[in-house]
Amino acid sequence: MSYEVLCNEIVKSVGKNNIKDAFHCVTRLRLIIDDMSQIDREELKKIDGVLQVREVGNQLQLVIGTHVTEVHKEFCAIIGMEIAEDQKDSNKGGGEKDQIEVKKEDEVQRKSIGSYLNPKNLISSLLSTIAFVINPIVAALVAGGMVKGITASIVAFGWLAADSSIIAVLNLIGDAPFYFMPFLVGYTSAKKFKIPEVYGIMVAGVLLAPTLLNQTAGPTIEYIFFDIPAIKYTNDVFSTLLSVYVFSLVYKAIDKFITKNLKMAFSAFLAFVLAMPLILGFISPLGYYLTSSISSGMTYLFSVSGPLAGLLYAGLKPITIIFGIKGWGPIILANLSNNGYDYLLTLAFISNVAVSGAALGAALKINNEKDKATAISTGGLSFLGITEPALYGILVPHKKPLYASIVGGAIGGAVSMLLTVKAFTYSMPGIFSLPTYIGANHNIVKLIISLIVTFIAAFVASYLMMKKKKGV
Repeated sequence: MSYEVLCNEIVKSVGKNNIKDAFHCVTRLRLIIDDMSQIDREELKKIDGVLQVREVGNQLQLVIGTHVTEVHKEFCAIIGMEIAEDQKDSNKGGGEKDQIEVKKEDEVQRKSIGSYLNPKNLISSLLSTIAFVINPIVAALVAGGMVKGITASIVAFGWLAADSSIIAVLNLIGDAPFYFMPFLVGYTSAKKFKIPEVYGIMVAGVLLAPTLLNQTAGPTIEYIFFDIPAIKYTNDVFSTLLSVYVFSLVYKAIDKFITKNLKMAFSAFLAFVLAMPLILGFISPLGYYLTSSISSGMTYLFSVSGPLAGLLYAGLKPITIIFGIKGWGPIILANLSNNGYDYLLTLAFISNVAVSGAALGAALKINNEKDKATAISTGGLSFLGITEPALYGILVPHKKPLYASIVGGAIGGAVSMLLTVKAFTYSMPGIFSLPTYIGANHNIVKLIISLIVTFIAAFVASYLMMKKKKGV
């Protein structure tokens, strides 16, 4: 099915005027819906090209596959909605398009404030927001992580000394997306909360100001009636996201009362002067301490019951993906920043290999040629870190391979934690991330052992559980 036909079928089943916002992650087209009762769910499930339909709060998630970016572009063109990169230019043009954009902006603004304050939608809104903010910057994080991994390989194999100027330059490149994380998050958060992106970057710039990073007079900075904690916000995600969100609320509230001719001069000025000190004093530290506390709690959990924690996390990872439960990125980044290592990336890698093993094991028992080809291709894709095509194309329809992936992931997760395998930098949890696991105590060897055990367990379990039959 062509992208145009696919998108028109989706719009027909959902309702053009029922769509408040549209964005995507790696494999899902995510739609913010006005009235979920108006959706024709049965027709959606029949559309060729929609692998799975999920609902999280007021968000409709359509699993499309790795070509979702192209589908999203076509979808936005059909419904008359600007894609994120063009939103800053959406006022250029005129007539009917401008009216559509104004209406859409008003609807999104009401949603952005109202739904976050609604306890019923709080969790789904938070997860959706984190996904929207993190997904665009994953490519930069993976690039930086791969540079760090290759650099570690060069040093490990003795091709260059650790204090080489070449290594110093490579580390400079690899560290950039992590050290300056707040700038990336500030930019994408501003897009999410519908304020000019430069203001999101400016909020992040305040958090990374040398006055905070190099504070030597004490742990706090006095400001009128309260003290501002001198916290180092490099590598931070949640603090920046919270700060930009609160700033966006203040900015929009002020902007409503400023006349059009004075908006540029006074709206942002008043918002920064009035809100930013309070954000620095209370909101940013809240995000920092919240993320640090969760990171410390998970580190403690893995230290006292590592194998059990690894078993549960890697085993249940496919289920969390199916239900659209994400948002581990800030915790992973906090672990890497605070501890210098992380277990969750390793366990995600383990789970991806388990999905691969389960899909390939099922391929030996499937007679249907289309399903067999899908199992082989998506099983290989899972090795690269993209599992949703295998999950929705093979594991969920056939059920037994899904159980096998849970078994394989649980066994591999327990083994990797017994061997204390660690990830030392952020990377896509797939085969190309192997260099990022090079470290002391034969860490990469332990990882490879864990991956082999995982794959064999999932492959064998899937093969034994599956009955040789045609189709689903």
